[in-house]
Amino acid sequence: MSGRELIAALRARHPAQRVLATSGWAQREVLAWAGEIGVRVLAKPFTTEALAVAVRAAHDGSAADRRPVLADAPEPAEPPDAPG
Repeated sequence: MSGRELIAALRARHPAQRVLATSGWAQREVLAWAGEIGVRVLAKPFTTEALAVAVRAAHDGSAADRRPVLADAPEPAEPPDAPG
């Protein structure tokens, strides 16, 4: 069973269930299927901070708001200047 099939089966039993999917696939492909089934998607690789933000957004979103959202990981912080 694929993730997409799992989400469809879950929604068949619990239509209002909020879902956050993760994927390492190309963004265009992910947004296409996410739009079809109405889930939020967190692109891999992601940071724990990005995961926390995406989980909160999925939790706080209404079941009626099923727009696909590709939650990208934030840009890494610049490393401090090396001593020199």
